[in-house]
Amino acid sequence: MPLNCGRSARQSTIRASRRSEFSPYYHATVIGRESLSLGGYLLKGTSIWLVKLIRLLSFVVVLFPAFLVFGWYYFTCNRTVFRYIEDDAKSTSRHYLDVYGATVDDYFEQNSSQHADGYVEISRSASPMSYSGSNEFVQQQMHSGKPVVVFLTGGAWIIGYKMWGALLARALVPHNIIVVIPDYRNFPQTRVDGMVDDIDASIQWVFDNCREFGGDPNRVVLVGQSAGAHLGSCILINKAIASCESKSVSSHARLSTTTWKGTDLKGFVATSGPYDLLKMQDIFHQHGLDRNITQKLFRKNLVEFSPMHMLQHLRSIGKKCIPSLIPPVLVLHGTDDKTVPCVGAVEFGDALKQIGVNASVKLYDGWSHTDPILEAPMDGNHKFHMDVYNAVKIWTFDDQLTTQLKDFDERHPLCKRICPSFLIPFGRWFNPF
Repeated sequence: MPLNCGRSARQSTIRASRRSEFSPYYHATVIGRESLSLGGYLLKGTSIWLVKLIRLLSFVVVLFPAFLVFGWYYFTCNRTVFRYIEDDAKSTSRHYLDVYGATVDDYFEQNSSQHADGYVEISRSASPMSYSGSNEFVQQQMHSGKPVVVFLTGGAWIIGYKMWGALLARALVPHNIIVVIPDYRNFPQTRVDGMVDDIDASIQWVFDNCREFGGDPNRVVLVGQSAGAHLGSCILINKAIASCESKSVSSHARLSTTTWKGTDLKGFVATSGPYDLLKMQDIFHQHGLDRNITQKLFRKNLVEFSPMHMLQHLRSIGKKCIPSLIPPVLVLHGTDDKTVPCVGAVEFGDALKQIGVNASVKLYDGWSHTDPILEAPMDGNHKFHMDVYNAVKIWTFDDQLTTQLKDFDERHPLCKRICPSFLIPFGRWFNPF
């Protein structure tokens, strides 16, 4: 059974599990239950998904040495689990998030009390972890808390799971960054608007609570990959639309009960994301995401949930105020991405620039759709992690402190290759994404 690991922003304490995570049996149960539900939709559509499934399983088998390290890290690392939706009537098994690099464990004995139900209550008075710096100025600036990266995983809105971001956390935590990876409901458990609401609530939870485990709510950066990049884009643009209109045309903006603003984030890194759903629907179908699933997933309204079209609407209602509503955006994409062609990333970056957003685009030569989060770091290539780290440095610290912070260290033991290099090309060949 999942643990009740949540906390209200109005309470003076947070509650976390002393265990690093739920059992592998719990994960298998969640995945199995939702797979059965999804099967009904897949059987009615194109059979391409079956080929993709076989390739996905082959991908895992070929890169099994890396996935073994991946899994071992996930289940044994310093990771704390919280529930980000308090209401038992609304919360599900997907409304949990993983916090990597939290200082909660450092204070279990000094600043906590053990409850009979297994929870640990962490006092608000517990001070954040101390930091080593090159001088007193660095220590004073960082004492308020570590930067926080909120990572939104991908998975075609169907097989997304918080575990998929473990390698990002593995690389960033040793560099004094807290990584928060929220889970969110997938299709068919909900539709895309429900996913947006889940992520919106999880980000609010981070702002309300990150100081309690050593993070700084004034240094939060959002990162999304694939479907996560799409959902993150939708949230930020929806927030901007809601600020420009008393009543947004977006149902999500009308229904949102969160109070955080887009510019409360210091920046957004969008990686391998689909930003024009109208152009992508044929490609989705060719990759096994059948049109009947796409229509139900997006409630037969691809325009409403397409970031490119949402930007057009935002431009028409509030061009002058847009730069003050959306944080800096870094768009990253692989040039060999067959699932989501990189031209979409370039167009999205250009569209952001045209409305005054501080946006930049960087393409990774020869990288596939999943290279940033899987194949490349498995092979010891941390370009993506380095770019995220550098963005965090630039966005969350002033110029004087940024120049004194250490560079990303690819030689760190947790950044070493975890898979024989000769297996990586075979893995890329089998990869269905």
